[in-house]
Amino acid sequence: MRSLRLWNVKGSYCGLISESLVHMRHLSYLEVNASDENEVLLLNVCLPSLQNLVLRGRLAEGALDESPLFQAVGGQNLYALSLLWSQLREEPLPSLSRLSNLTRLEFSKAYNGEQLTFLAGWFPMLKILFLRDLPNVSRLEIAEGAMASLEKLFLVNLSSMTEVPPGIEFLLPLQYLTFREITNDLFTSLCQCSAIQGKWRYTLRD
Repeated sequence: MRSLRLWNVKGSYCGLISESLVHMRHLSYLEVNASDENEVLLLNVCLPSLQNLVLRGRLAEGALDESPLFQAVGGQNLYALSLLWSQLREEPLPSLSRLSNLTRLEFSKAYNGEQLTFLAGWFPMLKILFLRDLPNVSRLEIAEGAMASLEKLFLVNLSSMTEVPPGIEFLLPLQYLTFREITNDLFTSLCQCSAIQGKWRYTLRD
């Protein structure tokens, strides 16, 4: 089996699911959907053949550091990661930066903190980044040398963000920059930013 989708998963199922996944040595796509937004997921399994992982559900505290799925060895072939409903309290990027082969990363209702920072050398292969429905994130910082291959950036419904992300001018390969459901303050800031003039698309919040 190379592809597996699971629906209506409860946190109490995770142990049994992990035991079953161990035997799926050729699994390349895994999607796990919790039964609701508050079910806590923690999969303790190493899947070195996994290339695409979608987790929709609240992640257990410390999951990014404890689960082999997110370690440099266990996630060595992971190129696409989607975290939905995760409700993480600690910034996830320091842990996820170990996954240096990622080409696509998506957060949706995944983080409850106020700031995300991409440091130099992180995510060197990343081409597509989605940040969606992160209502508390007011600041996104991008250091020079971070996401050196990024081509598409989507920022959707970041209702606390009022300024252009510092360092966005360092994303030299960027071809597609989209801001959706933005505030009037962010729109004004975008219009005044010469670094990305004429390179972005947008929709305003209702």
